[in-house]
Amino acid sequence: MTHETKSKLQAALKAVRETIYTQIKTDIENHPEMTYREIGHQYGCSECTVMRVAQRNGITRPVGPRPQSTTEGQQ
Repeated sequence: MTHETKSKLQAALKAVRETIYTQIKTDIENHPEMTYREIGHQYGCSECTVMRVAQRNGITRPVGPRPQSTTEGQQ
């Protein structure tokens, strides 16, 4: 593998990673009822990766039970 090919692959990987991290950030903000584990599972990454995305973007969540969605629990 040439240096140029390797550089192109690394740039492509970085772009894909940033796209996924942006989607994870959006899910963290828009779906407080989802746990970090659930978000990670949705994107095929670990809970730690989701935590790292949240931390890098200054997103915090209160400790304790998650808010229930409006459709959950209704019969």
